[in-house]
Amino acid sequence: MARKVIPMDVRLRIAVASDDVNVSAFCRDHGLSRETFYFWKRRYDAEGLDGLEPRSRAPKTNPQRIGDELEDAIVALRKQLDDLGVDSGAGTIHWHLGRQGRPAVPSEATIWRALVRRGFVVSRVKVPETGQSWV
Repeated sequence: MARKVIPMDVRLRIAVASDDVNVSAFCRDHGLSRETFYFWKRRYDAEGLDGLEPRSRAPKTNPQRIGDELEDAIVALRKQLDDLGVDSGAGTIHWHLGRQGRPAVPSEATIWRALVRRGFVVSRVKVPETGQSWV
């Protein structure tokens, strides 16, 4: 469930609220819980104004992402196939990795994402009227 966004002006009022403020009335007036009030109050007390800025909730790491070694092998295979002048798409790379006897071959989608990350896949936009693509 998504969190309710607390406007910055309300966070600033929480930060400057003195100890004699009626927290329950303040929360009722602004439509937030006492838990949220004290969350922002603690962050302000610990970090100052920087603590009132919203932070990203995205994970710092992804345990499902393939390692750099495997990504390097994918890129090397892509370059090798390009030099030979044959198909060097994610499906072909997937097939070649399987033939190399690797214990765990990533899916074609994962290989494609690795190629995008390394800049080997260029996104093209199609112009609807002409059907031509732009880089």
